[in-house]
Amino acid sequence: MSAVANNELPAIEQEAMKMLARLVQSSAVTVFSSPVAAEEMSRLPDPYFAEHIKQYEAVGNVSSNLTWEEYNPATEVTDLEEEDPVYEGLRDLLPDDYDAQHLAQAKLNGIDNVLTLDERTILHFAPELREQFGLYVFKPSEFISSLAGSVRTARDMH
Repeated sequence: MSAVANNELPAIEQEAMKMLARLVQSSAVTVFSSPVAAEEMSRLPDPYFAEHIKQYEAVGNVSSNLTWEEYNPATEVTDLEEEDPVYEGLRDLLPDDYDAQHLAQAKLNGIDNVLTLDERTILHFAPELREQFGLYVFKPSEFISSLAGSVRTARDMH
């Protein structure tokens, strides 16, 4: 969302986002985010927060009953709670805990296609995410291309 809110998308991704917006408006595609994204955005300075939250509020939101480990620096002990194995596996794979939480929210809500521009901490792990968790991560342009391929395949079958 940062690249969208900051108007910093490469041209191909800008076009894909415009097409995605048209698909959402026509109800052909539904887009969701999670409370994890809002939590990350809450740390942004005020001038940037408003545009980011506008993007966040433009889509639906999902959440689940994940539990996060709480680290108590005073005792140097982690209060362990039973955690969902999907979240635990994602946390073991991904270098960023927020990304693991965000993807766990998607998977636990039955969302298997995830759009991101985060090449370093999500797209880099696309093969593992697909193989281990059934999560398909795409850049917006890749997602639009996959949709177009699905439409062509469906037409060819008739």
